[in-house]
Formats: sequence, C-alpha cells, structure tokens
Amino acid sequence: MSDEGPSLTNLLAQDDDAPEEKAPRGEVPPQPGVPIEDIARTRTRSNEEIIREELRAAGVSYLNVWRTGVALLPTLLIAISFLRREVFEQMAKADPALKLLPLDRYLLGTALLFVVAYIFANLSVHLANRWRWYAEELPKACANPIGIPPNSPNRIAGLLFREVFYVFPAFDIFARFVLEAEVRGLWEHVGKMIGA
Repeated sequence: MSDEGPSLTNLLAQDDDAPEEKAPRGEVPPQPGVPIEDIARTRTRSNEEIIREELRAAGVSYLNVWRTGVALLPTLLIAISFLRREVFEQMAKADPALKLLPLDRYLLGTALLFVVAYIFANLSVHLANRWRWYAEELPKACANPIGIPPNSPNRIAGLLFREVFYVFPAFDIFARFVLEAEVRGLWEHVGKMIGA
C-alpha cells in the first residue's frame, strides 16, 4: 500500500465515531472562525433581491406564454382546417349537392380556437398583473430605489398585446363568411353594385 492518504475503511470508521452536528431546521450550522451574523447575511436574500427575481421570472413567464400561444393557435387553426376538409370530403361523398361544411360542424373548430385563445389571454393577463404588482413593490423594498420605467401611456398597445390570441378565432369566422359569400355568388353581386 502507498502512503497517499487515509484508506477508505479508516475514513468510514472516523465518520462513524464522530458525533453528528446538525443545526435545527431553518438555522445556520456553526462554522469555526466565522461569526454567525456573517453566515446568516450571506445565506439570506434581501427583499429587494427576492422581488427583483420574481419580477424577472414573471416577465419571462409572460413572454413564454405569449410566444407559445402565438405559435400554438395558428398551428391549431391549420390542423382544424385539414380536419374540416376531411370531414367535408366524407360528407360530400354522401351528399354531392353539399358545397360547404355545415355551420354547426364548422363552429366546433372555432369554439376550440376561442377556448384556447381565452386560456392564453387569461394567463397573459394574470402574469402581466403579477409583473405589475412586483414592479410596484420593488421601490418599497429598495433602500436606494431606481424603480421601473413608467408604462407607456398607450393602453391600446398593451390591450392588443394581451388580446392578440383572439385574432385567430376571428380570422376563422371571417374565413367562413368569405367562403359563404363565394359559394352564394355574393362577390359578383357586390362587384355589380360597385361597378354600376
């Protein structure tokens, strides 16, 4: 054996013989040579740090929800369109006079889009309110507050940013109206009215 250090059995024996010193839960264990106040100060975070971390997390969560919703809704709209086409083709085989998917079947997909848009819009509103609350709490917790820049006075931009999810179900309804108008020949009628 070489003299590189203590063997594993010696280390295990020493650990078994040594009394375990564990601090009660929530307390900092004593460390030799370091005042307990310094240990507590390094292990606890100030209210400012906690609020800044929560503010950052709420902002990141808000953007992730927004990004996911804006990516999911068009994907869902495309999938519903393919499903509608398949259902229409099956129904058209049974009834050759059918020109469009019946409105009740069409509105099932639109209802699904509205439900998903509602969920994402409410999540984004909740996270925006959470961010706003932490932004208001931050100056109260800071000893030397810098604060958060004021919100833009343009409330319409904030509303559009939160309600953008409803664009996809609205587009779906608009597409149905366009299809109805084309099947019924309303575009030619409108063209004659404008050209006359």
